[in-house]
Amino acid sequence: MLKLNVIVTFSSDKLSHNLSTRNILRPGVNFGNNLLFSGTIITKPDVGELVRDIQYSVSIELPTIDKDSFEYIKT
Repeated sequence: MLKLNVIVTFSSDKLSHNLSTRNILRPGVNFGNNLLFSGTIITKPDVGELVRDIQYSVSIELPTIDKDSFEYIKT
């Protein structure tokens, strides 16, 4: 598994509503070279909703990264 610590913002012109963290949030992460993986956004425990146009520090866990892909990504 690869774990990314990132800053995310959900734009109000792309998303019509805020996102509840009670739901599983599964973004796609494109690393280029045809490497696209699905992950899970993990927020801090006190964040109940991701409000549009506000930056959040989150983790994205990517459990399906295989060894060959990880070797490509880490370089």
